[in-house]
Amino acid sequence: MDLNAMDAYEDDGFCLSGDASCDLCESIMTRYKNSSQEDHQHLCAVAGAISQELREQKLPLSPISYFGAAVSSLERLAGGPSTLQSGDPAIAALLNLLSVSISRISPAVLKSKGLSVAEVVVRVLGSSLQSPAAVKAGLKCVSQLLVAADKVDWAGMARPYGFLLTHVTDQRPK
Repeated sequence: MDLNAMDAYEDDGFCLSGDASCDLCESIMTRYKNSSQEDHQHLCAVAGAISQELREQKLPLSPISYFGAAVSSLERLAGGPSTLQSGDPAIAALLNLLSVSISRISPAVLKSKGLSVAEVVVRVLGSSLQSPAAVKAGLKCVSQLLVAADKVDWAGMARPYGFLLTHVTDQRPK
């Protein structure tokens, strides 16, 4: 199974891997601003809102900042059933933004934060029925984070790995 083919948001056209000065929002807007697809419009809206928040907080518009903001937003959404709406297009957009940012940040950051972020993704996707787009983006995030994880922490990898296996064999669309 080619995990890179799982996502409609291929990395082509986004910032180069490892470019710490890259503004992901600018790349996303350039690529999808004229798209009529609803999921592209949601991704642009979420990226724009996060970019604006980063500017207001005077944070750099770097992949690590977008990574942190996406994780923080997902943590808030995973905080309780009242905040998480089944099929909310913002969830798919946040997961796609997270996936794009994961491939742009250092392996050291992913190794230290990856499993806790994977747990957040698992909580968000496991709490209610999500759209196929959200599941697809979430599976890509979890797989990217597992690849970067410390391979000696099997206990920490168990839940995200089990989640990945369960969804890969699930017959529902993704």
